[in-house]
Amino acid sequence: MAPRVRAALTTTTLGLAIMVAAAPLPAYATPGPTSPNDPRCIAEPDDAMCQTGIFSLPNGPADPQCVAMPADPVCAGGPYALPTPPPPPPPPMIGMPGSMPGMPGTI
Repeated sequence: MAPRVRAALTTTTLGLAIMVAAAPLPAYATPGPTSPNDPRCIAEPDDAMCQTGIFSLPNGPADPQCVAMPADPVCAGGPYALPTPPPPPPPPMIGMPGSMPGMPGTI
């Protein structure tokens, strides 16, 4: 009886192995962007297909893409760039307000 059981197990195991090996595997490869306005260009803006689309990186200061990326160094000095910070405040006055340096009452 043992040789029959062993043969049945071997045959079953071999049959399962052949079925698993012959089963088609799904393809999980994702194709690249197919047009410049493809949403996949958001993740791959430097892809050659995405260079002229709405998701491309800015090419110069006047590029409309700078509206979405004003801090990008390419956008510096353009109409969409971040505004320059205000000048620093003047240094504090030395002495009492309204007094002249060197006069009595100054600190």
